Amino acid sequence: MFVSNDGYFGEYWDFETNTYYLRARHFSPRTGRFTQPDPYWTIHNMQFGSSSVIRNGRPVPNRYAIMQAGNLFVFAINNPIRWIDPSGLRIELPSDTTQEQRDAYNRAITYLNRSEVFRGLWQTLEDATEVFTIAFTYNHFMRFDHETRTIFWDTTSGLIMLDGAAIQSAALGLAHEMGHAAQYLEGHAFFDDMTQDNRALLEAENLRRFESPIARQLGEPTRARYFDDAGVHRMNNSTHHRIIYTPNWNSRSPFAGNSRIPMTIDINWRR
Repeated sequence: MFVSNDGYFGEYWDFETNTYYLRARHFSPRTGRFTQPDPYWTIHNMQFGSSSVIRNGRPVPNRYAIMQAGNLFVFAINNPIRWIDPSGLRIELPSDTTQEQRDAYNRAITYLNRSEVFRGLWQTLEDATEVFTIAFTYNHFMRFDHETRTIFWDTTSGLIMLDGAAIQSAALGLAHEMGHAAQYLEGHAFFDDMTQDNRALLEAENLRRFESPIARQLGEPTRARYFDDAGVHRMNNSTHHRIIYTPNWNSRSPFAGNSRIPMTIDINWRR
């Protein structure tokens, strides 16, 4: 593919397809449409958006979500005078992303969107002017690089809790690093002075605001402090996690039996 970075938002022009290459997808100036559907929209946010407004105990439909999700190929809700969408997506996947990695990411995002806290976090990143990139790894290495706005994510790396049995999903690890991206957008000064004490404060805030609330809403294990873990474990997929279950005496759960002995349960969430 031969490209030039002149034109629309300074992005790349693909001479072979006569479209602008925006990494997340291609935009055709001839039709005024993207050539691939918007991957941001799923059955979980097409009607109410990613951060639902609750009124009288019920979510209120978001007209902008409905307008944009109604046609996944249009640019900026068909109103480029009022709205902009310079990249086609605020969180981008590298151009060399494999289908397996893309599926793992989409699975994780769909799963995480079941959490109200995560939907608010996701909306914060989507509303940003900066573009964040997901870099896939396979070394149990996850972090957020604020200088390049890159989230390094291992799609099957689970975090073992201190009890040595319960394990958080890789999806929750992704949410944790997205929490750091949100802290960066807020102008957190600690990113430029990452001493041991400052990192501890940054991580404590991340756990309090993002990781722990999201974990609780998804039924995943939580940790009291950032360093409260017993290592990492290779999981089956991006949403696979393990919980500790203690049956009640009168529980009718199929896991209960006749005992109150704690047991581990592997959960492989799927759509």
